[in-house]
Amino acid sequence: MKFIILIYIAMLTSACSTSSTGLSLFDDSVEVEHLMYTTSFMYPESQGKTFGFNMKLGYAGTDTVKLIDDIDDISIATNTSLAHGAAPTSNFALGIISHLDVYYDNGIGLKLQIWGSGADDAKKGNFSIALLASDLSFNTKTTTNDTTGSVKEAEAKIIGSGKHYEVLVGYRTTDETLVYTGPFYTETKVDKIEIFQTNNTDFTYRGEVAEGEGNNKGLKLGIYNQKQKNWFGTLNTGLGIEAAYSRVEWKDTFNSPEKEYENDGFHIGGVVTLGW
Repeated sequence: MKFIILIYIAMLTSACSTSSTGLSLFDDSVEVEHLMYTTSFMYPESQGKTFGFNMKLGYAGTDTVKLIDDIDDISIATNTSLAHGAAPTSNFALGIISHLDVYYDNGIGLKLQIWGSGADDAKKGNFSIALLASDLSFNTKTTTNDTTGSVKEAEAKIIGSGKHYEVLVGYRTTDETLVYTGPFYTETKVDKIEIFQTNNTDFTYRGEVAEGEGNNKGLKLGIYNQKQKNWFGTLNTGLGIEAAYSRVEWKDTFNSPEKEYENDGFHIGGVVTLGW
């Protein structure tokens, strides 16, 4: 099982492009990107019990908004563009009562299952419906340490917020396998980007160099297989694959005149899970 999971994650990593957000060493061009996730790996079944827990790790499909061309450049250029990609993802859900979960996925949210059995006692043939809503808050950083240019070190910090909604419908084809689908909608706003730059002697700070707002809407389809209580009779493990079609709209509200951008396409991602 572990060998299959490692191969699966390696295939996803090689098949999808990744975001430049993170640490980049000796890079001639370090972009700043805002990510909107299209595969969230949220399921229509609640945990089904108080303190039931599920954690996911993997790669998610993203719609990427490039906001800054290069934080190594002393004259910051903000040429907005949209692209598809993938990025590491993690989230967790905790059961509050039998049909209500609190979860964290780039922000705190609630999942209310309005039909069907929860995951703890769901069996083949279980039909489930759930509503999800979350507040998004992000404070992401992109950093570089470049010893070749005039800027020796640079950091960009994206500050913003948003909201995310999903309606999910699922069906258990076996006791362990859940197939699900549903629409999603995300709206986000980048309030500001702060830039910190240093060379050998000087420090430069720019409080606001870019901002924007947009939304991402689409439809996803997934399959999730979970082995119940196969570790010490208590823990369970799972494997999930999710595909989505999304359409993103973005408005650059920093430059004048304001410009609007659109992009659409397909995404795929996968996760491994651990829970009880």
